[in-house]
Amino acid sequence: MAALNTVKREENGIISDVALAQVKSAIRPLTRRSGFLPCAVLFFLAPLVGEVLAGSTPLDILGSPASFLTLLLLEALLYGSGAVLIREIARRTGRGWPAILGLGLAYGVLEEGLITQSFFNPDFLGLHLLGLGSLLGLGWVWITDLVPLHAVWSIGVPIALAELVFRGRGTDAWLGRLGLTLASALFAVGVLSMWLATYASERNFVAPWPKLLGALAVVVVIPQLALRLTRRSAGAGSAAVALAPSACLVGVASFTAASLFMGVHQLYSAFPNLPGAVPVAVTVAVAAAMIGLVLHWSRRHGWGPVHHLALAAGALFTYAWTGFFTISLGDRLDLAGQVVADGLAVALVVVLAVQMSRNRSYRRLEPVEGPP
Repeated sequence: MAALNTVKREENGIISDVALAQVKSAIRPLTRRSGFLPCAVLFFLAPLVGEVLAGSTPLDILGSPASFLTLLLLEALLYGSGAVLIREIARRTGRGWPAILGLGLAYGVLEEGLITQSFFNPDFLGLHLLGLGSLLGLGWVWITDLVPLHAVWSIGVPIALAELVFRGRGTDAWLGRLGLTLASALFAVGVLSMWLATYASERNFVAPWPKLLGALAVVVVIPQLALRLTRRSAGAGSAAVALAPSACLVGVASFTAASLFMGVHQLYSAFPNLPGAVPVAVTVAVAAAMIGLVLHWSRRHGWGPVHHLALAAGALFTYAWTGFFTISLGDRLDLAGQVVADGLAVALVVVLAVQMSRNRSYRRLEPVEGPP
């Protein structure tokens, strides 16, 4: 009888071990390798960078912090889900940063041309935007301001930071079919909610259908071009001899270009009698120069994640100082919120930089995929 009990205990122990192993194998994909956490971080990082750090959504907006939280959630549904979907599309198709930024441009046109329709509303937020560098009935100063803002700050920078935080996941897809379905549903809710909110606040304005069709065509065409023209080649840049520039130089270039872009639009807002061609020309020139520089640098030996961080940090720190020109400096709560947002942005960059300096895996060479 004692021997039989011993055998049963051993059998129970084996069964328990097998069951425990099965549970662990089932849980592991949902925890360590799951894309939920990276997507959740990106989901909230996109509106925090694109709106809160920019000063466009201050703490005291609409008169109360509760309104701030409600608006932040609405923006997360739109910005966050959009950023998650754009990253998934680019990474699942083997594309790099040129495709991500191209899709970001399409996102900018989608939000401002079809959802809020600020491109076509002459009284949007009472700003009379169609008079800013008007040509063919469009305010090109506003367009060349908002579309790059969304591509770089609402989409590009948050994705770059999220991928650096979860560097171990590489450029793999973060979501399965269920996750993609959920992200798409959240994005659809965000689009509908933002459209309804804007429709109500802008006195039921709806742009003429030819303009809406034109914006829709742009939203459809840009992603096609971005995905067709930005295929990564595995051997690209393998024969590069010149060394990549220092991360410090890359960061300074990013900060200078972003500050010049933001500065000229801030200047035009303060002096609207300036020719509208000035901010438009500066935007095009800065974008062309920065794209050319980064494409050139990224083909050099040694280009890697530390340079991605430098580019993202330059753009991030630009929002840190321009945010003070967007908020109401007389509102102490708004001012405190901006200071906290700036501090968190600096802290995130410092933490990532320290991690990179200690971890050699951050320095491994990557295929050339263009600018972050």
